[in-house]
Amino acid sequence: MKAIFLVPGPDGGVYEYREVPAPSPKGDLVMVKVRATGTNRGELLARPMFRSSNPALKPMPGGIEFAGEIVEAGPDATGWHVGERVMGRAPGSYAEFVAVNPAQLMRVPDSLSWAEAASIPNVFVTAHDAIATAAEFKSGESVMITAAASGVGTAAIKLARFLGARTIIATTRAGREVPEFDRTGRGSRYRRQ
Repeated sequence: MKAIFLVPGPDGGVYEYREVPAPSPKGDLVMVKVRATGTNRGELLARPMFRSSNPALKPMPGGIEFAGEIVEAGPDATGWHVGERVMGRAPGSYAEFVAVNPAQLMRVPDSLSWAEAASIPNVFVTAHDAIATAAEFKSGESVMITAAASGVGTAAIKLARFLGARTIIATTRAGREVPEFDRTGRGSRYRRQ
């Protein structure tokens, strides 16, 4: 299969197509045919530091989130079936196929395209970990979200609205556009900060 690897270069990491063996869904893993992947800020920030002058760095599979359909399930995989539309997080998702632990999967609603689904896993899991898990946010409370124009920030705004936030205060750096959300949680317009 084709996969994209991040390769150390003199001025930072470069992406390179490689032909590699397709993964095998052993144990409880499932194999997903990747239809779309997301690119996250952390991946972009890491590229300049991935320099060939550091001998400890080796080429690594790129990508951390994806959307696609299950094409095979390992013998111990339960609750998932061939043909299901899924999205999830897994290293090496810039590839034609990815073998993933089912705990990292979410079903894709019919209303979402592959590209929309691929943009969800990392930012919403991160936002949920911050707001619901770490902060133990409760309906009726107020919340302040920094970096609100980022992927995680916009996901946090939607999540806070869904969880019943009384007031959402969002901050960004000067000169950024901030999404304003209507009562449904959908972005309705952008306001310059």
